[in-house]
Amino acid sequence: MEKTADVVIIGGGIIGLSIAYYLALKKAGRVVLYEKGQLGEGSTSRCVGGIRTQFSTEINIRFSLESLKTFEVFKEEFGIAPEFRRIGYLFLATTERETEVFKENIKTPKEIWRTCRVPKL
Repeated sequence: MEKTADVVIIGGGIIGLSIAYYLALKKAGRVVLYEKGQLGEGSTSRCVGGIRTQFSTEINIRFSLESLKTFEVFKEEFGIAPEFRRIGYLFLATTERETEVFKENIKTPKEIWRTCRVPKL
């Protein structure tokens, strides 16, 4: 058994598996993924599966938009329908401070949404 790798990924949840998959597509060399248990059994198995695009940081918004692009072509790329439905999120503010934070947090997504193509599923 060879003891070297070009890339080592720790964790076989959705993020680790996704990274391994896309590195393999790009022929990134020998990719090794380590998982202490079953693939996807950790926090991935407990996830409700929502994809939200409203965050206070640009990078989180862009990651979510890229995820939505993947869902647009999921069946064609992976051979199975993900059964993903857009149902939305509801954030409730219970104090004046929370209301102000929400108002401030919506400014960042609006600027990014203007420059990105938001997928229609």
